[in-house]
Amino acid sequence: MSKFSPEAGLDLAELLDCYRTAERGTRERPARRRDAMIRPALRDFVRRKHGTRGGVRLVEEFAVGRGSVRIDLAVLNGRMHGYEIKSAADRLDRLGQQAEGYSAVFDTVTLVTEQRHLAQALAVIPDWWGVVLAEPAAGGFRLRSVRPGGCNPEIDPTRLAELLWKSETLALLRSAGAKNISERHGRPELWARLAQLLSLSRLRHAVLVTLRQRQGWRADPTPA
Repeated sequence: MSKFSPEAGLDLAELLDCYRTAERGTRERPARRRDAMIRPALRDFVRRKHGTRGGVRLVEEFAVGRGSVRIDLAVLNGRMHGYEIKSAADRLDRLGQQAEGYSAVFDTVTLVTEQRHLAQALAVIPDWWGVVLAEPAAGGFRLRSVRPGGCNPEIDPTRLAELLWKSETLALLRSAGAKNISERHGRPELWARLAQLLSLSRLRHAVLVTLRQRQGWRADPTPA
């Protein structure tokens, strides 16, 4: 193919791809700004609901599914709670994929959305998810619960184990008495071994305690 811009060394397809990337970034900026306006109200909502004592840990942009999706806020206390924001400036094209990933590991999940997306979002998310409506208020947003959430009926043990770092997985396997394991084993094999070795209740507890105590995370968790 002939070069569209000889000086830049870009052909037409490459140049169009650059334009699409720039357009996507321009489209996403308003969503990020509106999301940032909702987050303070969500943190206040979470503190009122879950408290601030007893080792509560808040983690923003919590990675799930080996980093394929990230939930906006994870609350780690006696259970794992996830909160996903979908503002009026967001698109919902990834909500189905996100819902599948979050539903594999969290005990409870709450969608925080605005009126614009409420009906469409309800058609996508599982019935056991809670729903909170974000409504514009002076200087920000106020949050109002419109559907109480329930407990996750089907956590995936292997995907739950995937939340652990390799060193954490090895430590749990050894404490559970697993034989013939070492650093030479790949993470997928170690995660699968741990999911098979522990009951779901023991695995949930072990993962939760490990995450609450983890040091040196990708980003410092938000203080509760």
